[in-house]
Amino acid sequence: MLNKTFLFGLLALAALARIAPAAQAAEAELPPAIAEYRVDFKPAGAPAASPASTLAPQRWYLIRQADSMAILRPDNAEVWRQTAQGISLERIFHAERHIVEYAPGELKTLGLKPSWHSLASGFDAQDLAQLKPGPRHGALQSYAGQLRKEQIRLVWDHALQLPQRLERSGPAGRLLMERQRPAAGRLALASIHAPGWPAGWPASDEALAQYQRLDAADFGDMDYSPVVRKAEAMDIQQGWRRTHAHD
Repeated sequence: MLNKTFLFGLLALAALARIAPAAQAAEAELPPAIAEYRVDFKPAGAPAASPASTLAPQRWYLIRQADSMAILRPDNAEVWRQTAQGISLERIFHAERHIVEYAPGELKTLGLKPSWHSLASGFDAQDLAQLKPGPRHGALQSYAGQLRKEQIRLVWDHALQLPQRLERSGPAGRLLMERQRPAAGRLALASIHAPGWPAGWPASDEALAQYQRLDAADFGDMDYSPVVRKAEAMDIQQGWRRTHAHD
């Protein structure tokens, strides 16, 4: 059974499902950055007064470098990489000590054509263009509007190309992401490695080298694996796979 923390992540992913849209034309290079977000999610239909339906706020970290974008959550992480062969993805599950690898070819098989700029900024540039711009104060500008079935309120940091605040309300529920600290630039990137890494997150290559690696292309032969079921649940929530029953 999936725990509440993991379910939180799935529900939040439902509100962020458009993280890997179709490829776009070449865009400006994005600066390195580290950003910490407080993430609150209220599922649609959850009784307001019911403690059982309450999902505690989470801390997410976005770490962007020239050829990688890491999204760190309490019990898992995603690391997108831009390689000569195309964009790849690693999903890291710390409790199970597993890494699930999605090669560029596997992402293509799943019907994805990721835009590196949208992945690395956390918001689709095409979606941003559809929102109505509001007041701007320095690098920060507010936007609002409707995208598909969601109401969007966004404060966008034009300098860092990252959300300062993002609120999405739709059929899945209400997601609120707020940046907690000023995003750090290139000089702070070295500090993300242990012991400066967020608590509970192994950062060294040596630690991750001890994790077992699974190829997402082999999921059909590993339905019995709890890690595969978790990864598939995330895929389904993001619209990458169809729902199917396990024995």
